[in-house]
Amino acid sequence: MKMNLVLFAFLGVVLSANALSPTVVKDSVSFKKHSPNKVVVTYELENAPAIVTLDVLANGVSIGEDKLTELSGDVNKLVETSRGSITWIPGAGEKNLTNVAAVVTARPVSAPPDYLVVDLRSGEHSYYVSSNAVPGGVTADVYKTDKLVMRRIPARGVPWRMGSPSDETGHESRAGRGTEMPRMVTLSEDYYIAIYPLTVRQQKNISDESYHTAEPLSVTENDRMPADCSYSDMRGSPTATAFDWPRDGHQVNGVAICGRLRNPDYVGIDFDLPTSAQWEFACRAGTTGPTYYDGALTNIAWTSDNANGTKHPVGLLIPNAFGLYDMLGNKMEFVLDNRPSGAVSDGSPALDPLGPTEHRSDNHRILRGGSFAYGASDNRSAWAYGTGYGTSDQYRGARLMCPVSLKFE
Repeated sequence: MKMNLVLFAFLGVVLSANALSPTVVKDSVSFKKHSPNKVVVTYELENAPAIVTLDVLANGVSIGEDKLTELSGDVNKLVETSRGSITWIPGAGEKNLTNVAAVVTARPVSAPPDYLVVDLRSGEHSYYVSSNAVPGGVTADVYKTDKLVMRRIPARGVPWRMGSPSDETGHESRAGRGTEMPRMVTLSEDYYIAIYPLTVRQQKNISDESYHTAEPLSVTENDRMPADCSYSDMRGSPTATAFDWPRDGHQVNGVAICGRLRNPDYVGIDFDLPTSAQWEFACRAGTTGPTYYDGALTNIAWTSDNANGTKHPVGLLIPNAFGLYDMLGNKMEFVLDNRPSGAVSDGSPALDPLGPTEHRSDNHRILRGGSFAYGASDNRSAWAYGTGYGTSDQYRGARLMCPVSLKFE
């Protein structure tokens, strides 16, 4: 390996004014070749813990995040010690770089990178600064089967219009279908949301310990299909005394999908369904029209016009600007909100809307995103529908979210 090595320390970014931010100790970064195909970077941290990421510069320019997917050690994860070590296996194109420098960045837990990957077999999780940095790329089958890939949604403090104007084709305001009354909404925090709906194999991994601890199987088309799951499958059946959003907050049944993921002996992250507002903000990705795409709807969504009456494997069509796939079409997705028994809004601005707060004896919950069985008027960013919490079939699925801190306060 023909590398001219340069020592280079980058101070951890200061992203919190309320506490001591973690930083990389100045002049502590060491970048050394240990064999023809291995480089080891060591560093020291102040004010740990920190989420640590690495960049490599050649002649002062980043070599690109896609060249740094062969990393191991104290990187792309929460580091709780004062000293860290990173091993990098350079690709063939990086073996002759000159004037190489390592840039180690320490981030506070409250300001993690944009991508979170959860291994559903081991329970471990990692962070990445972009989709290019995710090993193998986010479209790889592993992220539709044995791992979850989550995207941080930059929602904090952004005013936006939820719902649709009355002249939008398909605009619906009847109580049974959920209301689309337009109003200005602001979400108080960023959050992570899965870039794919929950798939058949992901559901198996989460629900069956013997499955995720067994030798991995080859991937089939069915593994990559969106899972048939109900609200109850995801959180537990809501009652007057338990699991009833929003009265019981983020409480979930320990044997439901979200409850299993929260188990500290497995993943230990507080997963849940998104609220309807969180779902719609993520779906729109800054757009205001009926969909998040200017071209033909069939380029982004499986609908009655192109699905041939059935669901399809996730991630085959064009994602939105946040890199989220199948937000429209394919399968409807449960969100936290109760189905309204009347208008849920008079159009007044709202902060973190939670949906109707009263307990409903029918426990109907909201679904978003349309379906492969529906046409364009029902495959819209504002579209909403109500159904029973226990309903599980080929038309209904879900998409996971979690707070950026990984734990609900």
